[in-house]
Amino acid sequence: MEIQNSKNPELAKLYFMGFSTKEKRESGLQVYILKLKKHYDMLNALCKEAVKFKVLMKIRISFIISLLQLDMEKIL
Repeated sequence: MEIQNSKNPELAKLYFMGFSTKEKRESGLQVYILKLKKHYDMLNALCKEAVKFKVLMKIRISFIISLLQLDMEKIL
């Protein structure tokens, strides 16, 4: 099943009891839940990397500012 498609016909079928048997609905939901978990894990890892990147950028900016201040002290 496609996770990112909000108009997912496969997921809609799971909600309508007449389209599939109970076993098919259960297995389909289990597969869909696994895909959602994988998608969540990927997004969670991406968020963690973004936080690391943000911290790294703050360190770099602080370093650049320190260098600029040293240069200014030499000029004055």
